[in-house]
Order: sequence, then structure tokens, then C-alpha cells
Amino acid sequence: KSGFTLIELMIGLIITTLLITALWDVFSASRRNANEIVANHAINNELEMMLMRISDDLRESNAINASYPTIIEPAKAAEINQPNANVQDLMSKEENKIVFTKINYDFQTDPSTLSSNEVNYTKEEITYYPEEEEKLNENADTTYSLLRQSKVFDKEGKEVDSEGTVYPYVRGLKSCVFYQIKDENSARSGNVYLRFELARQDSAFNSKYTNTITITVKERAACPE
Repeated sequence: KSGFTLIELMIGLIITTLLITALWDVFSASRRNANEIVANHAINNELEMMLMRISDDLRESNAINASYPTIIEPAKAAEINQPNANVQDLMSKEENKIVFTKINYDFQTDPSTLSSNEVNYTKEEITYYPEEEEKLNENADTTYSLLRQSKVFDKEGKEVDSEGTVYPYVRGLKSCVFYQIKDENSARSGNVYLRFELARQDSAFNSKYTNTITITVKERAACPE
């Protein structure tokens, strides 16, 4: 009679176990890579959506405050747009924010009925600025929230406190820098630049992923003032 000996069965079992282990390792690695790609794509998508919303907000403005954001030399701008650039010196500046105004005209009111201290529009002053987030532990990286603050002014130019708002626009930013370039002859003179760096904060993967995007925006409307 033909059959398998105990030693042959043990060898077959060992080989089968090794093959299953190897296949499981390949499957696990592929799954981890796929999950990491999805996580990285989520960062890219979040950053792009945030920039799109802020860009639309800025393009709808009537005037951007000349003092905010800070003005830097062209050489400095080229430096901070390099990968892994150190922007902490700009992050620490009080001028590291963007302030702009939106005008809301009242076309229903006859201008002749307005008093001498009234205008036919209300004004909204919007400020974007970063704020350092509380660390979960002392070894955690420093992250920032981008806040959007709105102040509303009535037709007499008085602030309406009840209509003002402040809320976090996005959380977990590694850096957030607003600036203007000191070059009157530049093709984009008068534009403001926004540089955001968003990193994955979870510890599910061994590698870290960071995405940095810089855009330039200019207001489209004119300011009646």
C-alpha cells in the first residue's frame, strides 16, 4: 500500500504554512499601501477644497487690507516656497493674517432718503488667521487651526456685535502663511499669497505624508470708499 509517512505530512504542513504566511504578508502590505494612498488623497482633497473656498471668499471682496498680510522680499518668497522650508519666522508675526472687506449694497432703499451719516451699503470685514492648537502630549507636533472672523458694520459704519462670528475653518495645519511680495513691477503686484501645509496626524502608518500648496489671489470688485 502507498501512503504518506508522518515526516512527509509534517514537511507538507510546514510548506503550506510558509506559503499561507507569505501570501498573508503580501496581502497585508497591499492593504496598508492602499489605506495609506487613500489617507494621503484625503489630505490633498481637504487642502484643495479649503483653498478653493478661501479663494472664492477673497475674489468676492472689495478691498484687501494693505497691512495684512505681511510684505516680504521676492527672494524670501522664493525661499519659503521650497519643499520643507522653515516658515516659523513668518508664522510668529502679528501680520500673518489676511484682512479684507466685502460690501453689500442695498438696492431697495432710495439714496435720497438716507441721512447724511448713512450710506446705501453695509460692510463685512473678514479676517483669516492661524491659531496654535493645544497639544495632546508634550511630544506631539505643533499644529494650527485656521480661523475665520467676521465683523459686520451697518449703514452708519457702526459694528453690529450680534452678527459677528468666529469659527475654525480647518484644523491640523502644520503651517499657514499669508504674505504679499514687495515688487511693484511684478505681474501679480497687489496679489496676496496663501501657503498652507497639512500633514497627516494619525499614527496608523510608519511614514508621514505632508502636502504644501501656495496660491495667489486678488480681489475682483471695487471699494466705494
